[in-house]
Amino acid sequence: LRLRRVAVPAIGTGTNGFPTGRAADVALREIVAALGHPDGPTEVEVVLHDRRTQAVFRRALERAQDPSRRRPRPTRRSASAR
Repeated sequence: LRLRRVAVPAIGTGTNGFPTGRAADVALREIVAALGHPDGPTEVEVVLHDRRTQAVFRRALERAQDPSRRRPRPTRRSASAR
């Protein structure tokens, strides 16, 4: 598909309880990458359900646009390290 405009919800961050900050970091990192791809969309609308979520996504967008501000990715511990 060569979609030019897409809308993306913050899936799972409401009643399902997925961490909003983590969802924002992942979603916006991928959106910024897609916008930079020649076959990617030219416009992405992120649909958010409240002001708190909007503020979290705004901070994550700033991090996604400025690599020096990115949070380090969490590392997974092996089963033997637990």
